[in-house]
Amino acid sequence: MNYQNSQQLTIEQAISRAKKAVKQGNPAVAVDIYTAILQQQPSHPIAKKGLRKLQKELTQNKSLEADTSNPPQDQITALVNLYRSGQLTKAEQACRNLLQKYPQSSIVMNILGTALVGQGKLKESIQAYDKAIQLKPDSALINNNLGNIQFKLGLFDEAVTSYAKAIQLKPDHADAYGNQGAALKQLGQLDEAMRSFDQAIQLKPDFSMAYSNRGNTLKNLGQMDEAIKSFDKAIQLKPDYAEAYHNRGIALQDLGLFDSAMANHLKAVSINPHNGLFWAG
Repeated sequence: MNYQNSQQLTIEQAISRAKKAVKQGNPAVAVDIYTAILQQQPSHPIAKKGLRKLQKELTQNKSLEADTSNPPQDQITALVNLYRSGQLTKAEQACRNLLQKYPQSSIVMNILGTALVGQGKLKESIQAYDKAIQLKPDSALINNNLGNIQFKLGLFDEAVTSYAKAIQLKPDHADAYGNQGAALKQLGQLDEAMRSFDQAIQLKPDFSMAYSNRGNTLKNLGQMDEAIKSFDKAIQLKPDYAEAYHNRGIALQDLGLFDSAMANHLKAVSINPHNGLFWAG
């Protein structure tokens, strides 16, 4: 924009228009006018001062807008504490109350999704996570959370897509790689699952669950000796890992090593006697 229009405004008239634009709530117009003046007279004191002031105010307004999209940190902490203490119904209601005031808060929407999962409201949680992703599409955490719910609902293709998005956003997301491997295994894509587990372990060498799931995949591929080595590693990393003992027992049983298999099944039962699957051996 040039401050000189068809009526050949003087600099003083242009400055007057800039000030009027500010009063009328059009700071962007004033910025254009001051910028045009400074293109003609780079040292003009009034234009320089006016432009600096407007730029500062616009920056502060943007920061304020960003800050008000989420509740204050103490309110977010209160939500997290409700969830962690197992008060899931209260956490859900508190989230819904805050969303009335902060409807653009991806943080609150994500916590709502997590609270719904804890109550077994999986389909509702997907809606919450979908909304959270709309608000913050670059969140690896929320995409991974969505994938976990899709996995629980048996939506394995969708889960793989969500995990892939999380990995795209955060290439060192070991959990997302491990979760992706589990979903790929469910789809029968065993080689792809192995690559995901291996990448998860490379990123997180103490990832016991990835080792156990990797062992199950190797077992399905018929590589029993390698599967047992993977279960061994999972148990080494987590000595009370009942599922790994159980899975190792099945692999040993398939190899005809029945005494060793029984010992592993009994160990799994001793760690978690409430899992009926372990009793079945």
